[in-house]
Amino acid sequence: MALSQAETELSLAHIALTRGRGAEAAGRLRRLARMPGLPAELRTATRIGLARAWLLQGQIQEARRALGPTPDKAGEAAEPSQLSALWCLHAQIAFRSGERSRAIALLGRALKYAETAHDSHAIGLARSELAQCYRHVGELAIVREHVSQATAALAAAGDHRHLALALTVTAVTAAQSGRLDEACSTLVQAEGEATLDEADDVLGLVCNNQANIAFIQHQHDKARELYERSVALAERCFPTYVLSISLASLGQCYVQIGELDRAETALKRALDARTQIQFHEITGAVYDSLAQMHLVRGEYETVESCLEQAFAAYGEFGKRAAHWYAWSPRALAVKLALRRGNTDEALRLSDEIAKAAGVPSTDRLDAELVACETLLLCDRVQDAEARLSRFKEQLDANPSVPAYGAYLRLRGQLRARLGRIVEAYHDLDQSISLFDLIHHPYEAGLSERALGEVLLAAGEHSEASRHLQAGGAIFARLGAHTLVRELEQAAATTGAQAAGQMHVIRRDAAALVRRVVDAAVLPQFLVRETAHALAEISGGSAVLFAQAPGSDVRVLGHAGCDDMTALGVARASMASVPPPEIRVVESLGRDHLGVRRMAIASREALAP
Repeated sequence: MALSQAETELSLAHIALTRGRGAEAAGRLRRLARMPGLPAELRTATRIGLARAWLLQGQIQEARRALGPTPDKAGEAAEPSQLSALWCLHAQIAFRSGERSRAIALLGRALKYAETAHDSHAIGLARSELAQCYRHVGELAIVREHVSQATAALAAAGDHRHLALALTVTAVTAAQSGRLDEACSTLVQAEGEATLDEADDVLGLVCNNQANIAFIQHQHDKARELYERSVALAERCFPTYVLSISLASLGQCYVQIGELDRAETALKRALDARTQIQFHEITGAVYDSLAQMHLVRGEYETVESCLEQAFAAYGEFGKRAAHWYAWSPRALAVKLALRRGNTDEALRLSDEIAKAAGVPSTDRLDAELVACETLLLCDRVQDAEARLSRFKEQLDANPSVPAYGAYLRLRGQLRARLGRIVEAYHDLDQSISLFDLIHHPYEAGLSERALGEVLLAAGEHSEASRHLQAGGAIFARLGAHTLVRELEQAAATTGAQAAGQMHVIRRDAAALVRRVVDAAVLPQFLVRETAHALAEISGGSAVLFAQAPGSDVRVLGHAGCDDMTALGVARASMASVPPPEIRVVESLGRDHLGVRRMAIASREALAP
């Protein structure tokens, strides 16, 4: 192979690396490495490229073999830029092996040589890797410093691929701090940079993070679409460690929205696609999601097996890293104990999580909810009331929409035990509405069941039957056959009695006002509950809509009518003289969509 041909091969391998195609690059570079008489600089560049190609595929051991010993042990006589690249790769291997402190020390050397060479590209790579290391350690101030300088250096060097990766670190840090709009904007920038270099694996990571944000915001259709795109992009670069991350995320999304067969397929594929880089981490996350899925289906032996495998995987990885991720299977173990009727065990495990330090807020809230549910199940009503009050304080400090829906369900069940049926009805009905809005079918089914049981005990058999059947239909779709049988048995006990006082319960003005106040937990839920309250009180249809200048109306929420009728009511209410069935049109201020209004349509005149 002539020298010019070697340089061409190295250039083509570099293009493949930029696009995330590690296998293609490795094939070219292995051929190049076997070439006799290759100049020292090209031989070092080949080693560097080959190590990068193996790391792209998640093969740590192969990358280590390609790289050889550290430059100080090898007596490497290379240019400062190449020395920086070598130290940076040794640091990446250490970091991906869980040795974060060593990685940071090695990156310090890489940065020193990069600055000596005045190489903006090498400086950007070293600082970008330092930002990744410090993000996992939790030093966000240091992360911001490194990533700021990394993005400037990489932009100057014209490296769109690594600039996109650095911007992704910025976005993830912003999202973890609750600055979701900033995170979304930064990810759009990252997407543009990755597209310029046709870096499909980086685009896959960007899409995965965009999906995570959409999922946090309960935009589940958008999240699913982005997760699926992330998987498709990662498959173009197979084998790559990004694929297992994308599949694990997609599987968790499917679990939450109740598409359990798809979830199982995606999660098993994630196990098959694991690499050395995140073998234990991905294994633990996947078995955690599988445990959630089997818990929904009532397959408790399988849940226990999945939790054991999650604990084992996290335990291996945890020897070299933090333990925050191991709390999720612990919280699932609490739920499993309750589902099996082991109330003492459920309370003991809940208390252990409640008293432990460093527990993520989501897992702590889950454990507290199980404790409250267990106390109610044991008929310890006063203890349950006290613990639920303490739980609400935690919930105020760490807002969580799914936890709030479960809180409403428990509060409704508690109030029913205390004989406060009107308040219980509205808590449980609102819990159903919230879980329906955020696409959590399993939780919606549990709330349907709870409301059906409360109404059955209150003698409202017709309404009870409706909610029990609705819950049963949800559980049937999820394959939760044990729950389906339980609800069928409960529904069989309902008689054919008339509705009784349901119209009075539904239209209780004080309860409806409380529902609107409680709905402030989520903006789109507030719109839904406001429309619901107005429709119940008026006995007609209520529509909330917005209109920007020169645009058609946009319906934000409605109740008492279908989508097309709601659009017709909104348009009719904007006429100079609305038709007589439009009883009320009121302005609700402005937002980015334009002027917001609500309209009430009713055949009957409204009472004052």
